[in-house]
Parts: sequence; C-alpha cells; structure tokens
Amino acid sequence: MSAGTPMRGGIAFPEGTGSGEESTIDRSSAFDGVLRTARNLRVEGQAKGEVYCDGTLYIEEGGQVDARVVSANITVAGGLTGEILCQGKLQILPTGRVTGRVATASLIIQEGAIYEGELRMSNLDEEPPSMLDTQTLPGQVAGTTGGRAEDAGDDRDPESDY
Repeated sequence: MSAGTPMRGGIAFPEGTGSGEESTIDRSSAFDGVLRTARNLRVEGQAKGEVYCDGTLYIEEGGQVDARVVSANITVAGGLTGEILCQGKLQILPTGRVTGRVATASLIIQEGAIYEGELRMSNLDEEPPSMLDTQTLPGQVAGTTGGRAEDAGDDRDPESDY
C-alpha cells in the first residue's frame, strides 16, 4: 500500500477509487430490493435483497449485507450472508464474517475473520454465473470430488499418519 492510498473504516482504497467513483449505503441507511451499480459500492449500513456490483463491494465494520451478491471483488469488514458470486478476489478482514454459499476465483481470510458455509473456487471467467444454482447435497462442499488438496510446501506422504 502506498503512502497516498486513502483509508476509510480500516479498508484501503485501490488507486482510482475516489469518492466520486463509488456508491454508498451509509450507517443511517437501509436498502431492501435489487441494487445494480457499475461503480464500487460501500455498505456502512444495511442491505437486503440482491446486489450486482461491477466494481468492488466494500462492507464496512458495522455494515451488514443479507443478499444474493454478484460482484467483481468483495472486501468484508462487517457481515455478509447469502449466495455470493465473486468474479475476482473475496477478502475477509479480521472483523469480517461471511456466511453462505460462495463461488470465487480467489479467497483471502485474515486471522480473526469468520467464514461459514459452502465454497467453490475456480476461474469464473470460464464458467457461467449460474453456477450457484448447481445442486449440492447437504454437507457436501460444492466443487469438491474428494482427494487431497495439494500444497506446494507439503512433502508428507498422503498415505501416512501425520
């Protein structure tokens, strides 16, 4: 982060995301319905329903979104619950809590953050946005087929006891 990167609510704005390039649901506001924006969206208050954001959705500490969300990127310092399709990076900050069905290309969960739900990770540019509608059996994580997750630094034998 450069010295000139603006900060608000503990969230750093990337270059080019000044106040004129975002929409805001402030702390004293609540929204219930379908919201579509081509800009970044900052939620400091409450949002319910459906949210479609072509930019980055920022959920501030104290903010809460209970919705079906489709966004290019998402940063969560507050609460996010629902069906979430993040086409880029989903980042959950230490004060953030995400609950629901998530499909994302990249996931960052910082220490102290909470994630609870189903997760599907893939290159979303190659799959249709309807992937959240795929059927998943209770207790099954979407997009898994079993097997061992590979870790570049893990030289242990997968057949041995750890």
